[in-house]
Amino acid sequence: MSSTKPKSQPITPSYVRDSIDRYQKNSVKRIVIIFYMDTDAEIITKLNSLKNMSGYIKDLITSDIALNPEYVAAPKDLSVLRRYNSSEKKRVNVLVNRTDEAAILERLVAQSNMSDYIKGLINKDLSLTTA
Repeated sequence: MSSTKPKSQPITPSYVRDSIDRYQKNSVKRIVIIFYMDTDAEIITKLNSLKNMSGYIKDLITSDIALNPEYVAAPKDLSVLRRYNSSEKKRVNVLVNRTDEAAILERLVAQSNMSDYIKGLINKDLSLTTA
């Protein structure tokens, strides 16, 4: 009777991880967007159907920049704050290169609420694809 061992993932050497960490610290900005299961269910379904969520979001922002170059951010609405358990949320990380994607980063940083801005872009895209 032969037993088969499960294949293990190759271990990344620490010097490679250190190099990646240094690069990301200097060259990449991580943007975390939180979607809520009850209010953003349609968006979550759309994002789960994609292979590259980050690329999709960056494409939406890039096309928004092209359509609205002089965009002014809407003020943040603090009246709708609510606490959620972690099981009620979906976090999406978007890594933005500080040099190659500076326009995307600039647009995101200008927002008073990045999550609402990105949700608005996705909702607009969903309404265009269903129309």
